[in-house]
Amino acid sequence: MDLIAQDIFSLLDLISLMNCELVCKNWNSAIKKGKLWKRLYCQECHRSSLLPTLFQRREAINQWEWEADRLVKSEETLLKNLFKTQQILKENWAVGNFQTTTTTLTGLNVSHLKMDANRIVFGVTKEFSRPLVNIWNRWTLECEGVIISPDSFIMTSISDLLLWKNLVFCSFEDGNIIVWDVKALGRECQSFNGEEVPSRESVVSLQIQMANGILISCFRTEPPYPDREIGHDWDSTVFSFRRISDYGGQFFSNVVERIEHIPYTTVCQIESDSNFFAIFMESFEFSKIQLRSADRHFQFLHELDFTNQNC
Repeated sequence: MDLIAQDIFSLLDLISLMNCELVCKNWNSAIKKGKLWKRLYCQECHRSSLLPTLFQRREAINQWEWEADRLVKSEETLLKNLFKTQQILKENWAVGNFQTTTTTLTGLNVSHLKMDANRIVFGVTKEFSRPLVNIWNRWTLECEGVIISPDSFIMTSISDLLLWKNLVFCSFEDGNIIVWDVKALGRECQSFNGEEVPSRESVVSLQIQMANGILISCFRTEPPYPDREIGHDWDSTVFSFRRISDYGGQFFSNVVERIEHIPYTTVCQIESDSNFFAIFMESFEFSKIQLRSADRHFQFLHELDFTNQNC
């Protein structure tokens, strides 16, 4: 009977599950035995990143591991508190009950803002000076540190930024990538010099994206001369793939495992999650989004064509 009840309860939303717990002891017991709060948490995590963010913000991971051998009640209490906090946040957001904080950075050119559950990083460029990377606490909005690029980068600009664990990946317009360790106060861990591009002088921009330990570098290169056959001077794209291994911030693979060249195509943006890379690309013939696998095979999965649409 409990199994049937658990299957029915697993279809309920947050409020309904809370109400069912209070009906009688049998229903309460069935919900506990089926670990339905944990099921609901996993379902919500697929729909939204709010719950995992709250989980990390409260630093509840250690608490979860510490309570793993204790009664299920401890785990349920933690999950219920997260759900209640999520509900309060949604209600406050709907009625405009929230606080906005504004920080002004005078005289600085800020670009490429990225953030994770704990930090905000952004690039800062000033005329005739080396590019900077600012690291701020996401919740207190206090500056935790400033990373200064090497002297040789004084005449170049930041092309893209990437946060991965406690590392900041920063790409520059000349095709270089530098990796800094945030916890070690900006200690440089590794640098990649874009040797996979035949002519580094032709690099216009460099985008980077990470998924499953695979670092994809997307070089946008300009042709040495216009192609008379097609009548256009279109840029090309070079993808390179590195497998990044993290051993306490001490080692990164600098081996390029794969290179893919797409002529006469410009990649405007690339995003990723644990399963896919989404790439928005344009050429003189098309405008489309490609979906590819988030592994070293970079396998083509699906494509959305916007060529004949007004986007």
